[in-house]
Amino acid sequence: DAKLREEARAWLRELIVRLLPASVRTDRIGVEALCAALSFHTWRTLRHDQSLSPDEAGAVMGQMVDAVMATIVEEA
Repeated sequence: DAKLREEARAWLRELIVRLLPASVRTDRIGVEALCAALSFHTWRTLRHDQSLSPDEAGAVMGQMVDAVMATIVEEA
């Protein structure tokens, strides 16, 4: 159901933003990149479109998060 998916997406985004330090939350592009890197849509794309195993998809997402956080920290 579309409404349920939207609620779950909004909940995850809110959780991510709430867990970030205030200095990081001010980097709008960085926050959006982090939310994209952690989204279920990204997971699904890696698993289905790119045919990665769960471990491979997790490793890719972890690397994306590491790269985004390094950029945010450098700019802060």
